[in-house]
Amino acid sequence: KNSFNSYPLDRLALAEAIARRATDHKSDVLIQVNLGQEEQKGGISISDLPDFASELRKMPGLRIRGLMGMPPKGVNPAPHYRELGQLFGSLSKHMQPEVFTELSMGMSGDFETAIRYGATHVRVGTAIFGERPARSE
Repeated sequence: KNSFNSYPLDRLALAEAIARRATDHKSDVLIQVNLGQEEQKGGISISDLPDFASELRKMPGLRIRGLMGMPPKGVNPAPHYRELGQLFGSLSKHMQPEVFTELSMGMSGDFETAIRYGATHVRVGTAIFGERPARSE
């Protein structure tokens, strides 16, 4: 679960498990999109997004709040944020508009670009707290 109290989802098995546990309430979820088709990152592929969202809508224990995604590191994020913003807009026509309101994208180094393309949530921990110490193995 992330800091916005929404679970990021990118697999039906995970969605089904979360939906089963939501017995007395609906669990808020964000569909995690793999913007750069990177193998090391989680997220549903852009081409699979409509079908995945359709399957999630059938699960009564879930409340689909929106999308989240992160562009590949070291590239211009604008095209990726533009694409995710457009996906959010087109998908929102098929979702519950009063609930499907969150677009989580952008970090400390590119949050202004993310906001320009519709981000409602950005992660700016580094801008506030500074770089993380290096991890020792």
